[in-house]
Amino acid sequence: MNKYNISIPYYKDMFDILWDFKRDNNLKYKFNIEVYNSFNNCSWNGGRINRKVSITKQQILNLNRMGISLNFNFTNHIIDINDKIGKELLQWLHESQIETGVKNKITLQNEELRKFLRSNYKFILKFSITGHNNITKNDLIDNQIPIIAYYKSLESKYDIIVPQSELVLQEWFYDIINIVKYEPIINIVAICSFCPIYKEHYMIINHANLSIGNSNIDNFKLKTLFLLNECMLDIKMTDELTGQYFCADDMKIVLNKYNRYKLEGRGEATYNAFAKITYNGIYKPMLKYMCGEDKNSKDYIKTFNYLKTQI
Repeated sequence: MNKYNISIPYYKDMFDILWDFKRDNNLKYKFNIEVYNSFNNCSWNGGRINRKVSITKQQILNLNRMGISLNFNFTNHIIDINDKIGKELLQWLHESQIETGVKNKITLQNEELRKFLRSNYKFILKFSITGHNNITKNDLIDNQIPIIAYYKSLESKYDIIVPQSELVLQEWFYDIINIVKYEPIINIVAICSFCPIYKEHYMIINHANLSIGNSNIDNFKLKTLFLLNECMLDIKMTDELTGQYFCADDMKIVLNKYNRYKLEGRGEATYNAFAKITYNGIYKPMLKYMCGEDKNSKDYIKTFNYLKTQI
């Protein structure tokens, strides 16, 4: 039986939901769960400005002992291969993998880091398109051949690839790629579709993560960087530039074509999408996590009623 693979964000207090999930016999044989995030203010982190998201050696081991793979988001384009925090995290991940036999993952883009990891570790390597070249609607018509050639070149280097969301539903794309390697983002993405400053946005974040923790950066500059990361684009949404969602029909295509999925976000929307994929059985841990124990609370009832309409 082929399993579906789901990648969800890591939370410091998410062990209850994961434990409940793993104990559900109907789910654990259908899905492999991976958790990801950017940890410990590492300069290798990319995609989001570094926050106070920490992980310990013991927490890594706990996750792996549950059979859950851990994925570090080392997606900064700019890598100092001798970064002490990065090397420490790699060693923790490696030691846990040796002890438990669970295959852990690294998401990255930097070629020097990729070669270093291939030479020294046995992690699953995942490529994320975050912050690469902007894509336009015309590219979907005029540049199909170079786009396919680029992704085929990635297939020879990486075990898993997170593609640009604009490509996921294109038949000319998914019919040619080695689709078992691809992991589309299936809920809201962090930035608008066909964003004209997609690459520039993420490069600013990458440079910021090289500096977070440096005492020479004043509080005002840090505040400005965080605001930039949250608001993304100070422009109005239009028909030409809209948030990337998959409607119900789109989701059917994605679920039928792909068997890997990545969920973005650090809140309710992520778990709504999680419910769409895993169908029944995940209600209780989801609701417990999002709303607490009180089944009569307004938040619990509202969330439960919403989830019923989505599955």
